Amino acid sequence: MQWWIALFWAIMIAVLHAIPGQDLAFIQMDDFSYFDKIFHLGVFAIGAWLLMRALKQQYAMHAFRYTFIVYTLYGLLLEMMQGACFEARKADFLDWVADIVGVLLALLLHQKIYPNEPIKS
Repeated sequence: MQWWIALFWAIMIAVLHAIPGQDLAFIQMDDFSYFDKIFHLGVFAIGAWLLMRALKQQYAMHAFRYTFIVYTLYGLLLEMMQGACFEARKADFLDWVADIVGVLLALLLHQKIYPNEPIKS
């Protein structure tokens, strides 16, 4: 079940990245552009948490590393797609940085909450 939840969340992240920019005009306020970064941090933190929990079942010793690699590359791929494929969207390096910070935050919180689970790779 954890795999399905993690997969569903990853799909939702992709859908949110693909929404045309004009459809998001109601939330894009120049004075509050940092909310976009917080949003990226949050959705990637949740996604990384869900993937980490799913991976712990099969790949206990490598789940930390796999989660970091998968979600870091996923964030990069989505930003590249925003720049190349998605209508009225653009790639933003700082969005990708926020994605990575969210992943790291999730992994560090996981380590604090579950300190006895192995994280070595």
